Amino acid sequence: MPVSEEIVAKKATTVMPENPKQTDFQLVRIKSTWCQIKKGEAICNSEDKITISQAKIHGKYMLDTKFQSHNGLVNHGDAALKTTRLAIETMLEELAPNLWEDDLDRLVDFGHLISPELEMKVLPSLMHGEAVNIDMAFMTYVAYERGLLTPEEKADIIQCMKGLELPVWHDDCNLHLIKKALVERLKHCGGKMRMPLPTGLGMAEIFNDISEDTLERAYQLWASECKTTMEEDFLIH
Repeated sequence: MPVSEEIVAKKATTVMPENPKQTDFQLVRIKSTWCQIKKGEAICNSEDKITISQAKIHGKYMLDTKFQSHNGLVNHGDAALKTTRLAIETMLEELAPNLWEDDLDRLVDFGHLISPELEMKVLPSLMHGEAVNIDMAFMTYVAYERGLLTPEEKADIIQCMKGLELPVWHDDCNLHLIKKALVERLKHCGGKMRMPLPTGLGMAEIFNDISEDTLERAYQLWASECKTTMEEDFLIH
């Protein structure tokens, strides 16, 4: 049965909503930064710099264009294509040699230590990717309190997240929930924390010796900086 020209015309003019909800794909910019290393050994620093600069310069543009490839547009080139390629390559580099998870020290677990507990508690108010980013934001402060990041690096990571319109704080992600989630982590990871933490921009390592005192100091600083900022942003908008 032939399709009418009217129906074809309607399909051709269909447009996506102007403000789509956030998805995990927005995490590509940030997560690919940390996945460019194997067991703490940097693979390619130039690629790391591309990842960070792409997020800072093109992040809002890629959100507005829904990560579609628009090669040749002024001042943007094909940022979406480069972003997607880097994300796929770095995830494959980390996961391909460990398909059966014989090695539980996985850098790609960054953002997945406390987010499952948070996500289930507030379901359905947070999407999976949003919960993961809140987890990553807190772990950035853990890394800072452990002395792995400079103040400038910490600020750069958080600003990158905000530039991608991702949440960096949630009231329900309190210290009690964080500690409970990490206890569950121990149960499922052979009795070790196996905590992936950034040790710089584009570098990361697995840690098993993060103290409770470090977690508490990280939480206090995280709350004082990110909670206040989120509240201010809410009032402005």
